[in-house]
Amino acid sequence: MKVKYKKIKVCIMGPVLLQDLIKKKKKNRLNKSLGASGAPFLSNISRSISKNNNFDVSVVTLSDNLKKSIKVKKISRMKAYFCPRRLHSIRFNGWEVGKLFDLFNKEINYILKAINIIKPDIILANWPYEYAYAAHKSKIKYILVNHDVPHKVFYYIPTLYRFVRFIMAKNILKKVRNIITPSMYLKKETQKYSNGNIKVIYNPTDESFFLKKNTIKKNNKIKKILMINNGFSKHKNIKKAIIAFTYLIKKKLPYKLYLYGGGMAKNEECYNWAIKEKIDLTNIYFMGYIDNSKLASIYKKSDIYLSTSLEETFGVTYSEAMAAGLPVIAGNKSGASKEVIKNCGILTDVSSVKSICKSIIKYNDKKFYNKKRLMGIKRANKYFKLSIITKKYIDHVRYILNPNKNFHGK
Repeated sequence: MKVKYKKIKVCIMGPVLLQDLIKKKKKNRLNKSLGASGAPFLSNISRSISKNNNFDVSVVTLSDNLKKSIKVKKISRMKAYFCPRRLHSIRFNGWEVGKLFDLFNKEINYILKAINIIKPDIILANWPYEYAYAAHKSKIKYILVNHDVPHKVFYYIPTLYRFVRFIMAKNILKKVRNIITPSMYLKKETQKYSNGNIKVIYNPTDESFFLKKNTIKKNNKIKKILMINNGFSKHKNIKKAIIAFTYLIKKKLPYKLYLYGGGMAKNEECYNWAIKEKIDLTNIYFMGYIDNSKLASIYKKSDIYLSTSLEETFGVTYSEAMAAGLPVIAGNKSGASKEVIKNCGILTDVSSVKSICKSIIKYNDKKFYNKKRLMGIKRANKYFKLSIITKKYIDHVRYILNPNKNFHGK
């Protein structure tokens, strides 16, 4: 006679898009605009944990296009709860004040309502803001998955919005007992705010990004440089990358630069800056936002991944690029970049246009280029695969719920 075990009810909270949660063939049947963008890896980890028969997974996220009620969608083995979120932070939303003026209280209350419907055994709340506040208020056991260094975010984006977020993060991190960070770098930074127990678990990379062994070939035509950035903010340092690229074009080198992400399309912020500065846009392609389901094929059609970001707490694009066989160029002082990439790419001074140019040209050495590619693929397979990260999350959740049992060597 089989013994039935009670499933562990996990509630994963954070910015999630409906279209990232569902399978491609079902996308046309559902409202794609539900949810919030910014963290496709949350959808991946949610789907992956839900495949474990011992877990009952629910996802809670906020959505701008909902007014007064929570919308629930059944997706395969999961349920996703989409909670109303006010569109404006400072301006009035109809008769309602902006989110900043009540410290996201309305959003937090909607998240709490969803938690009360789900009644989870444990919550995984991502980012130290409204999701973490709702988890803390619920009195249910929770783990905060932190992805930000609060003071550094505010330093690079010194706005009223980011100042309020900084205060929120500083306040909640003091109260949290259990934290996950995606890097040792972020663990050390988080310890400046918190005395909680911090476990390092890398962010996952979906299996679709990984090159299959029989498709790994030497690449002798290095032309396409790929950059993926959400927003044209100071810490992304995209201006230096574009200026460096124009120097390479002046030298008649056969490169093409493809810019993807929010703010990266024609007539958006990055393009408008380039036009204003009279940048030579020869071989620069402003591609803009791209659906997460199409990202893997874009990586695989590119040759080099370039990041000039000054601050990364993990850098999901690094692990995705490595999995897809792209050698990476990133900052040698850019947070967790060195930790994630190790010696599988080029770490350089991304504040220097000259250093960026030299790093790109260095990959013209085909032997060096292909060596770094293979090293990156090997590292991504060993450390960043979704299946590996899922097991770490599952073991840690079990440990937090039952610390007397040894699930991951503690």
